[in-house]
Amino acid sequence: MSSRISLYDFSAFAVNLDAYRLLTDAQRARLATWSIQTGKPVVEIARECKLVVEKYNSEFRTYMLTGLLPHCGLYGGMTPDGCCHT
Repeated sequence: MSSRISLYDFSAFAVNLDAYRLLTDAQRARLATWSIQTGKPVVEIARECKLVVEKYNSEFRTYMLTGLLPHCGLYGGMTPDGCCHT
């Protein structure tokens, strides 16, 4: 895998499962929380916010989710522990 991959698969109009599998449980829980808060499905959030999974730490094989954060509308990232930073 490259160091960046889109969470939304524009050709399949669905969540990119290869990218989704790289996320931690905390990151998946945060996506679910955003879905509940906005009333939108995760696939729509991934598309609208242009979320990208990026390599965070090669040694520990962890990944960061970057893009527009739906709870604030600012560009930022979500670390593997589910914390968001702008």
